Amino acid sequence: MNHSSSGLLLSKAIDGFLRFKVVEGLSERTLKSYLDHLNRFSGHVGDIQMANVTVDDVEDFIYWLRTEYVPQRLSGKQIPLSNKTIYNIWVTLKSFFRWAQGRRFV
Repeated sequence: MNHSSSGLLLSKAIDGFLRFKVVEGLSERTLKSYLDHLNRFSGHVGDIQMANVTVDDVEDFIYWLRTEYVPQRLSGKQIPLSNKTIYNIWVTLKSFFRWAQGRRFV
């Protein structure tokens, strides 16, 4: 598979990352969690080019999760995300950007 990194949209990079994780053999539950985390990030920053994603975008996203984000839970409870959940999202983002850097998408 030969990809040019110029103009690669975040959504396409997420698709590639998840495909890579399927190849690695991750569980369906883990894949769903990664997809949820990355879609939430993409929803926050927009479907921008990977080359335009900055550290500030990631930090702003985590800040937003901690201060303004209201989870949509089936129970209807609107309590903030736990520190552990935010940490899990952070780990997903680190893994995603490490993968993207290895592919020279960022």
